[in-house]
Amino acid sequence: MKISEKNIRKALLKNKIINHDADILKAEEVNSGNTNHAYIITTKTKKYFCKYAQLTTKVNYIAWETKNRLANEAKAIQLVKKLTNNKIKIPNVIFHDKEHSVICLDILPEWSSPLSDLLLSGEIGASMGKKLGENLACIHQSSVGIAKHTFPSKECL
Repeated sequence: MKISEKNIRKALLKNKIINHDADILKAEEVNSGNTNHAYIITTKTKKYFCKYAQLTTKVNYIAWETKNRLANEAKAIQLVKKLTNNKIKIPNVIFHDKEHSVICLDILPEWSSPLSDLLLSGEIGASMGKKLGENLACIHQSSVGIAKHTFPSKECL
């Protein structure tokens, strides 16, 4: 078993998502990123999307923001939810486990509406897109290790 999967299992146990290793029916790795190890975890009751961030990234460079990367991601998800007034289907953060470097999210139902549909229907205004884009750019700039401030910066709020 890979260290990423071991840490995800430990975090699921610690955060009381599962009671025993046997509660995990399937752990399917999703290989779409360069930095984190991502899995769809199927338990006896629910599916989760979990990511593990190790000290070096999958492409073998040291990410000096690694220790805060998942915490920043959890905060960014909450910020996006706030900026969109929860109109966009964004997964909930179930937990962020700093000890095991794991973040666990809900999996969105397949019927979730894309942002473009919500904009076209008028459920959310076009100005939200500009504000969201500006804030995401600010988050990105403040999380690349160049900026000296903590996330999220006052400029991003």
